[in-house]
Amino acid sequence: MNVNKIVMVVSSASKPNPRVYREAKSLIEHGFNLIIYAWDRECSHPVSELNEGIFFEHVQIKLRHRNLFEFGIGLVMFWLYTFLKVLMQNVSVIHCHDFDTVPVGILVKLFKPNVKIIYDAHEIYPEMVKAEIPYALYVLLRWIDKVFTRIADCVIVPSEERKKFYSGAKRVIVVPNVSKFVDISINREDKKRDFIIFYGGGLSESTGILLMIRAVLHIPGVKLVLAGDGPLKSALQKISKKSDKILYLGILPNQKILENLASADATFVFYSPTNLNNIYSASTKLFEAMMIGIPVIANEESVHSSIVRKYNCGIVVPFGDLRAIEDAILKLKNDNILREKMGQNGKKAFRENFSWEHFEESFINCYKDL
Repeated sequence: MNVNKIVMVVSSASKPNPRVYREAKSLIEHGFNLIIYAWDRECSHPVSELNEGIFFEHVQIKLRHRNLFEFGIGLVMFWLYTFLKVLMQNVSVIHCHDFDTVPVGILVKLFKPNVKIIYDAHEIYPEMVKAEIPYALYVLLRWIDKVFTRIADCVIVPSEERKKFYSGAKRVIVVPNVSKFVDISINREDKKRDFIIFYGGGLSESTGILLMIRAVLHIPGVKLVLAGDGPLKSALQKISKKSDKILYLGILPNQKILENLASADATFVFYSPTNLNNIYSASTKLFEAMMIGIPVIANEESVHSSIVRKYNCGIVVPFGDLRAIEDAILKLKNDNILREKMGQNGKKAFRENFSWEHFEESFINCYKDL
């Protein structure tokens, strides 16, 4: 297929997604013409913006009260606006980032049957929201997701384990949440400083942050440094002011996240095993830690544990087991040789198996083969 123009659709503009940027930049570098339509829920971005060579069109539909009803109305308005804008263009491919943007692609395809749809399934959406909605709605979302899967010309998933959820697709490819390898020097000059655990990402109970705080408060000479946004943000700001063992840095750009990782001694990747989306999560945080070369504490119920065990790049603990978490921290804190070995194991594994270069060809061929 001769791809003239690609439209990517993203349902949030507030937190630039590294996956979206990476895929968009790769397409541009390979000569594709691309524009991203993103829902600006805060109306905090310019309507049109050129960012790192990528053209963004921000659809400004403000959410005021943040309830489910208002979100639903806003989402439908975003679909319709983006559909009308795209309909007037000579578009070859609609790249829909996640479940809640696929309707835009389907609407366009109804009027332009030759347009191809790529469904980039960052999350297993029905499983992610299962606990927050009535069971009947969950069943409906699962059925809709299967319909989306069959309509799409290609489905992209972030891990091999997730392919089974999209078995009805015409084609499924795996593109993990990884970046190009960047050799960031590790900066740990002060030998007398505290043992630092850094976490940068979503701030919610399901990511085990409160568990890690409890563990760190029990262990002398250990400090927890946090960055990101989410439901626990206000609580972390208060805790950070009360304890010198907990430091909250706010919302940081990805480069600053990597720099803080490089100056830390360890990180953690926890996902509460309360739903299949968490169990099969394909977190960027694990791969960033491996790339930089610091050990990871991961929970055994997630697919991350198999990577950590296979490459011996960290320690696996049961989710919620405070004693096991404390033991893992102490083991890494008290054994410099083990810590260094695990970090180097992760770095080697990332370079040889998980860097973007290993998956870029498959991603680009997905477009060329449409």
